[in-house]
Amino acid sequence: KKGQGSTYLSPNQQVLFDGDRYWGEFDLGLNFSNSLQLRGGVRFGYLNADFAEMFGVENLRAHQGEYLARLTYDHLNASAFPTRGGYFETELRLSQENLGATYEYSRLRVFGMKPWTVDSLTFVGLVEGGTSFRDEMPVYDRFQLGGLLHISGYQWGQIRGENMARASLFVIQKISGMNELVGRGFYGGLSLEAGNALLAQEEWTLDSFIPAASVFTGLDTALGPIYLGWGWAEAGHTSLYLILGHVFPAGRLR
Repeated sequence: KKGQGSTYLSPNQQVLFDGDRYWGEFDLGLNFSNSLQLRGGVRFGYLNADFAEMFGVENLRAHQGEYLARLTYDHLNASAFPTRGGYFETELRLSQENLGATYEYSRLRVFGMKPWTVDSLTFVGLVEGGTSFRDEMPVYDRFQLGGLLHISGYQWGQIRGENMARASLFVIQKISGMNELVGRGFYGGLSLEAGNALLAQEEWTLDSFIPAASVFTGLDTALGPIYLGWGWAEAGHTSLYLILGHVFPAGRLR
C-alpha cells in the first residue's frame, strides 16, 4: 500500500509521512479441529517512510524478513458480541538478517478472551501481553495500544512499546434483535481497562498501568459490526469512536 499517513512515535508526538509498504507471506497450516489451528511460514516486505521536515525525524527505509508461527483457538459463538465459548491466540515472529531483514529481533504476543452470560448480561474478560525479550524493535513493529476497548481514551497506535500488557472487563447487554437477513442485534455496553506498552529498557510497576473506561453501542449487521463509543483514560485523555469492523482478532477460523 502507498500514500500519505500519520503515526505516533510517542503518546505526545504524532508525525505525518509519505510512504509505501509492500509485503508477502507464505505459510502452511494444520487444522486440528474446527476451533484449533497451527500456522507457520515466512514473511518478506519493504517499508519506506519520508517524514515531514517540520518534525525533524529521520526518514525510514527497512527490509523485512521473518519466520512466524501462530496458534489459534476460536470457540466463540460470535466474533463481534460473543456470549459463550472462548478465544486464545499466540504468535511468535523472528525477524532475521539472514532473511534480508534490516533489524533483527523477536516478537511474542499472547491474547485471550472469555465471555460468560448471567441472565441478560454478558461479561467478557480479556488479557493480552507481548514482549520483545528485551530486543529493541523498529517503531513500525512495536506493540500498539489505544482505541476503543484497547485502552479507550487514546487513539489507535498512540501507545507503543516493545513490551505490552493489558486486561479488560466488558459488560454487554443486547438491547434488541434484528431481522436475520440484516444482522444479529443492537447492543450496549461498558468497559473497565488497564494496560500500557513500555520500551525494552523500562521496568514494569503497578504505576505503569493506565486505567481506562468506555461506554459504547454496537450493531452486529450482516455486513459486519458497527461500534459507536466514548472512551476515557487517566490524565484526561478522551476520544469519541465510530468503528466499522471488528475490534477483536476473534473470528479468524470462521
